[in-house]
Amino acid sequence: MDGLDPRITDRLRGSTWDDIRETVVDISEQVLSAAPGTRAELTTIYAKFAVSHEVNSAVYAVVWLKTAKNVVIGFSLPDTFADDFLTDAPPGMMYKGLTKYFLVKPGTPVPTTVKHWARVAFNVASGVDHIE
Repeated sequence: MDGLDPRITDRLRGSTWDDIRETVVDISEQVLSAAPGTRAELTTIYAKFAVSHEVNSAVYAVVWLKTAKNVVIGFSLPDTFADDFLTDAPPGMMYKGLTKYFLVKPGTPVPTTVKHWARVAFNVASGVDHIE
């Protein structure tokens, strides 16, 4: 894991992000821990988590950083994957290959299953036959 793109933490600066910054960084670091060599890259309003540093490598998760009131992270999980914390895509937050989403709001506890979601999503995006 090489860590977060510094532009992501820059995006989370400012008092409006105070109530959710640590949660978003914690979740992002857990998503990056899915496998060695993953990367997180900030685009305009979201950060995409890719399976490698190669250009155009598969994306296994995306976190939308549009507003501190409603941060959403999507994962590339099997359609049959179920978890009470995960939902369908909120309006306007579709991304190719992502199937399950988690809404992060201020005060939302980080589920202990985030690392598991990230590993499974990494495997799906990588085309690994064995899904944990």
